[in-house]
Amino acid sequence: MGAPQVPDLATTAAAAAEHCAARQERIERLMEALGSISSAAHEVSGTRRCLDIVAGGLGALGFELELLPGSDDRAHLEARRPGREAPPVVLLIAHVDAAFSLVGGPGYVLDRGVARAPGVASMKGGVVTLLTVLDALHGLGMLSEFAWRALV
Repeated sequence: MGAPQVPDLATTAAAAAEHCAARQERIERLMEALGSISSAAHEVSGTRRCLDIVAGGLGALGFELELLPGSDDRAHLEARRPGREAPPVVLLIAHVDAAFSLVGGPGYVLDRGVARAPGVASMKGGVVTLLTVLDALHGLGMLSEFAWRALV
């Protein structure tokens, strides 16, 4: 058994872009869902709600999920998905807490295609990107080419 076939990059990129474009509304709803949750580091219930959303996205892609206990009632999400062969394992690391709370602020705002809220530019936007890329790879039948592990 040899190395996996490497698809044409331009064709793959075009197919991935088309896949994502077809899901634009879903991507925007995901960003709004995460961005609307106040999840400053001290807001444990908010970070848990964000983890639930991330777990839902990863679970839908066939990841095995485990909630790991942290300090002060905090938790971390570990997600694993076996691939065709291991290694390599692709490690994804993200966080869903924000430096500032939504309390007392303007909340989530989408203005001319730009999302604004605490944590959106820091990592919630990165989490949406991570889930979108994994979904595109799944849609293109490429997610199983690697083993995956995510820590959030």
